[in-house]
Amino acid sequence: MTIVVFRDGVMAADSLATNHHNARVGKIRKLARRDSDGALAGNCTNFLAWFLCNKEGQSWKGADEENGFSGLVAFPDGRVVCCDVSGRFYGIDAPFHARGSAQAMAIGALAIGASAEEAVKACIDFDIHCGGPVQRERHRK
Repeated sequence: MTIVVFRDGVMAADSLATNHHNARVGKIRKLARRDSDGALAGNCTNFLAWFLCNKEGQSWKGADEENGFSGLVAFPDGRVVCCDVSGRFYGIDAPFHARGSAQAMAIGALAIGASAEEAVKACIDFDIHCGGPVQRERHRK
């Protein structure tokens, strides 16, 4: 499972990799930066590969309908979009964002002032589906 959080130009995620039986199998990179526009994306595996090779506005055909979450993308101009299970993107107007298996916990931490990294750390500490070191990417100035 995954937790991806964005606040104040910083995207953070856990790094736990699990298999289809929810066994912990190692660590995986869940964040990426696209060189063409500086956008940040969070999730894992095939969504990040798609994100790095495509431009904004193109739908994603590999959405994960079983797990219900595909990806979170944050642009340097402040826009944040989520890719839903059908592969469509929609904008989110909020002061902070969290997606994944522990998103309610992360949003609670963010609501009381936690940074993106602190919110992910809380999820790693208290949610069984999150783990590993915190990953972090920041928008370049």
